[in-house]
Amino acid sequence: MKIALKLGLKLILSFCLILLPFWVCRSSLNLFQLQALISGWLLDPKIEINPEDFTYLITILPSVESVTAQEDPIEIVAPLIPQFEHREGNAPRIFLYNTHQTETYSDGVSIYEVTIRFAQMLEANGFEVVFESSNFLEEAQQEGLQYNQLYTISRKYINEAFVNYGGFDLVMDVHRDSCDRSVSLYQTETTSYAKLMFVVGMKSSNAEQVMVLSKTLTDKMRQQVEGIMREPFERQSVYNQDMFEKMVLLEVGGDQNTSQEALNSLTVMAEVLKEELQ
Repeated sequence: MKIALKLGLKLILSFCLILLPFWVCRSSLNLFQLQALISGWLLDPKIEINPEDFTYLITILPSVESVTAQEDPIEIVAPLIPQFEHREGNAPRIFLYNTHQTETYSDGVSIYEVTIRFAQMLEANGFEVVFESSNFLEEAQQEGLQYNQLYTISRKYINEAFVNYGGFDLVMDVHRDSCDRSVSLYQTETTSYAKLMFVVGMKSSNAEQVMVLSKTLTDKMRQQVEGIMREPFERQSVYNQDMFEKMVLLEVGGDQNTSQEALNSLTVMAEVLKEELQ
């Protein structure tokens, strides 16, 4: 009986010692801070979850979203709105957009700006280009959505583009990956390229068709520059690819590439698309 009593008292004392700091700081500790403190003890700080992984996680673990601390929002200041020629006739039409417009390269240039240059290349190659310039992040903030929910915003504009233009020969969501430079760089004797990679959402109803198109374009690119492409990557997500069977997600290099390396690769992509779609 005495042993059980002593053990009980020790357990109560231990509990009090654990809870006392939180009780003392209760006025300044909220749920997010408490979760962050506990996570710091339990989780490896080197492990990071990117926005795409988080989007998938909240579909299978809805409670995660409600207890995850929010990062400060990234601002897009007065985004450049390019003007593209509207072509009449049978010119192939491509819709370009960036779900994550603020992804930047090592020199500070954003994927948004790089994609504008890519659109100009395509236009010079005879395509009609529709480039979505709306500020996705600003709209998400106005609607109370988080960074990992930006695919909801881009989906809205994809649908509007379909309604306004009646259809496209290709829809492309252009991103910048996060990976080591050794993974994202290919060099020849004369040129440095940011490696490209297609990502296929395997939960999409069009996954099979999108994968075929991604592999076809990957092979065509390798015929032009052998080491420029990484293998198409399968992810257990959708990425809005259920909306159209010719909708691809393209990762253009990584955060350690320069914007010029990204543009070098997209110059090759523009030529390949000209051969493939015209």
